[in-house]
Amino acid sequence: MRIVIPEFLSQEIQEQAGEWPEPLTWITVSREGRFSAPPQDVEVVVLPWNLQPQAMAELLTPTVRWFHSVSAGVDDVLEAYLRDHPAVLTNARGVFDVPIAETVLAYILMIAKRLPELLRQQQAHRWHSLSLREVAGLTLGLIGTGGIGREIACRAHALGMRVLATRRHPERPVPCVEALWPPARISELLAEADFVALAVPSTPETRGMIGEAQLAAMRCSAWLINVAR
Repeated sequence: MRIVIPEFLSQEIQEQAGEWPEPLTWITVSREGRFSAPPQDVEVVVLPWNLQPQAMAELLTPTVRWFHSVSAGVDDVLEAYLRDHPAVLTNARGVFDVPIAETVLAYILMIAKRLPELLRQQQAHRWHSLSLREVAGLTLGLIGTGGIGREIACRAHALGMRVLATRRHPERPVPCVEALWPPARISELLAEADFVALAVPSTPETRGMIGEAQLAAMRCSAWLINVAR
């Protein structure tokens, strides 16, 4: 079996493959779209982020039976290349839930504790008092309660934050969320929040969902943290 894998993940993927009942031939592809060997008769492709169009074109052959994206989002590659290809397409859903949720919490703490300013003071050896906030008691408005959103909610709740969220089916409870509202009430959520985390998939419904009117609905002191596409 001939398999194309991203160059930057080649060692990890080959180690994880372990014993296989048939010989495996690994072909790596760089971020710039360079292959370590001609991608002929390839059956499996592990797609890196933002693969160059010319490299993608070389992989659109009838021999490929399975495309796997290393990202959770597949909308771009699906619409541009694979809509009519007979191969199976899978994604890395769930892999990034915890890392991205932790990143959102890092942003919230960085902002509340004004860490960039403190680091600049440290580097300059010049100190003056800064007004810092505690995140406990602040409100997080969560737009999107998929895997990433749920992980964000639980971590924010553990820090003592009040978590509000919008969901297409608000009748279905989400752990650690105090109140669930339908998307039509997004302006109310924005007005309540000290921080807003945007964690929705890229779909026709979500594209452009945050614009001038939504930003105007937020408090002047509020922050928007966008980890969506």
